[in-house]
Amino acid sequence: MTTTSSFLNLILYNSTTNQSGSFLNWSNDVSGSSNSNMTKIDSFSQEISGCVINLNSNISGSISSINSGISTLSGSVSTLTTNLNISNYKMQKLKEFTGAGQADFTNISQNHNHLLIMGVTGTTFSGISNVVADFNGDANQGNYSSIQFSKSSSESEYITPRRPGGIVIGNSNTYSSPLYGTSLFAIIPNYSSTGGFFKTATSFYGTIEDPYSVGIQGGVWKTTSPITRIRVSVSYSGTRYNFVTGTKISLYGFG
Repeated sequence: MTTTSSFLNLILYNSTTNQSGSFLNWSNDVSGSSNSNMTKIDSFSQEISGCVINLNSNISGSISSINSGISTLSGSVSTLTTNLNISNYKMQKLKEFTGAGQADFTNISQNHNHLLIMGVTGTTFSGISNVVADFNGDANQGNYSSIQFSKSSSESEYITPRRPGGIVIGNSNTYSSPLYGTSLFAIIPNYSSTGGFFKTATSFYGTIEDPYSVGIQGGVWKTTSPITRIRVSVSYSGTRYNFVTGTKISLYGFG
């Protein structure tokens, strides 16, 4: 009596126990009928072939999707890189001083081309005094030159050279009211460059407390070294004075 295999249900013959069967039966079981071993194996091979084709198609589709994903990711990385490069040229706040005392911006980033100093100030000095910026710890008057144009509510108008041990970047009034401060706006071009021209600054200010005044200033620091430190304070006749509470001075890099 024949038996069958657990896989594909193939008909099995035992050379000892199945010798009584006829050759016809044996040949039919092997390949001569629709239920023969060869028919079963052939059907199985076709199923395997179909599965392999489907698997190959799925793998190809997956690879195509992966490639598409990689292409999309590459495009995103390229866009991100472009945006980061663009952001390098946008304005970035580097430092900020708030409160009383004197602003001292140290370890200034060299990742930009130009600097902007912007804020509002009040001072402990009684009267109008210059706001001065010196660089890299250098307060030697001989290394700086400034010129200032100012016009006040008393109709006085003057152009005055200044050498207070820094570049004049504005004026500041006595801080006698919480509602009034003096605006400050100064640009320092090419601060991070080495060589070329001396370092310069151009600025303007406006004060809205008697005497009302507006002015523009320009100055030079006679060195070509990169600027890594800026001190901002109030100066009058060679004496430095503090800012008062309410003062805020921000340092920005751009370009």
